Amino acid sequence: MVRPVLLKLWHTSPATLFSSISGRIASLKRRSGWQTIQNGPLRGVELCVPARSTRARRKDSWDEMLAGELDSFIFSTLQERIQLDGKICWDVGSFIGYHAMYFAALGAEVTAFEPNPVNFAMLRLHLERNPTLGRRIEPLQVALCDNDGEMDFLQSSNIGGASSGSHLTCSLPPLPSGSYSGFQRSKVLTRRIDTLINSGHRNPDLIKIDVEGAELHVLKGGNNFFKNASPLLVIEVHHIRLMFEIHKLLSEWGYNVEILDKAPLEPSRCHIIAARK
Repeated sequence: MVRPVLLKLWHTSPATLFSSISGRIASLKRRSGWQTIQNGPLRGVELCVPARSTRARRKDSWDEMLAGELDSFIFSTLQERIQLDGKICWDVGSFIGYHAMYFAALGAEVTAFEPNPVNFAMLRLHLERNPTLGRRIEPLQVALCDNDGEMDFLQSSNIGGASSGSHLTCSLPPLPSGSYSGFQRSKVLTRRIDTLINSGHRNPDLIKIDVEGAELHVLKGGNNFFKNASPLLVIEVHHIRLMFEIHKLLSEWGYNVEILDKAPLEPSRCHIIAARK
């Protein structure tokens, strides 16, 4: 059940924004089609996939999702470290819900955080289309950060391309600033991990973070939580400076940090897994 303190994040939005987002989603659906994931725990799950003409011609993340292979190195590593059946998982930066549904398929109860309104609409669409998994996932249109309130957010409505690059303006995103010239500035609601825990959310056993350079802000927002809990962390780190600062902070909290060496390495980012020593 969605908690009262965040109920409006699910049900309401300014009328002009709602109209704009509804138009974009309607347009997307006209240019998209429902396709079925072929393999893995999500076999049989349906995704609303953008038309190939709106995507890169080479194999992309949508193809990997439909094959059930996207970020398989993360899931295989997690299954060696934690039994997710019955566990609580937070998917921070959920995009259109692939990871959240994967965690749910492995038995977890999932809270999916996604501030981009276009991504969030697609996330809800996928949960409605796949109700067996959708019942295990609570979607919240909120950005986790180190303050409670609102923050400037750069977003893209291009679900077939750059949409996952949307980010809080406090971030250290992986690409040069000119790469986001087509993005729009808006305001999003922000909450701290500590605030959510204090408002009644159960302690997560696993937190996956993919927030385009705001990773450190997310962690700092849970300073009190991390003093009393030891969730397993999987983080996509988007900046070399962030890697240094995140490693320092997690070490201070007693975490051991490892690079997921099966990940496809890119100069601007890498994936880490962190567990309490």
